[in-house]
Amino acid sequence: MMQKQKITLDCLLLPDTQMADLEKEQRFFRICCLPFGHQDALPFNILPPFCPSSLEALESLARIQGKLIIGAAQNCGGWIVRPVPAMTRPIFLPETSFPGYPPKPSCPGFILGYAGSLADELIEGNRDRAQFKKDITVSVWARATLTVTVEFEEKTHYGAFYETGKAVWHRMHE
Repeated sequence: MMQKQKITLDCLLLPDTQMADLEKEQRFFRICCLPFGHQDALPFNILPPFCPSSLEALESLARIQGKLIIGAAQNCGGWIVRPVPAMTRPIFLPETSFPGYPPKPSCPGFILGYAGSLADELIEGNRDRAQFKKDITVSVWARATLTVTVEFEEKTHYGAFYETGKAVWHRMHE
């Protein structure tokens, strides 16, 4: 029986160029996961890269001096995440997990996708690729609401549709 779940998240966004870089990295990891897939495998990603957080954490981020740093990819419970060290608060509550997936990572950062037990192997195997090992630094970022509707039927169908709300842009203080 087809089920539907709607999830709304406050998220950190980067300028288009940096988001495109994250999407390119996400696409690469997704392609690397394909040969290991099996009939019951979850999709590597159902959304573009996103960095969920609480509205309070995003507002406190606006008061930080300097540039915002997004670290190199790391394994966080099977999730491939680019951490945002300036965000120190837990970012997910259990009720915001996507159907069928394990709980979202507790380390704050941009979620690229879920690779399960392959996460370390994928990250380490590609650590030397120039575009993946460098940190991303920005002085401008935005926050917006991401609304995701997931339609699923266990082991037969999984679809995710999303809408990003109006972005509120911030500039880091030098």
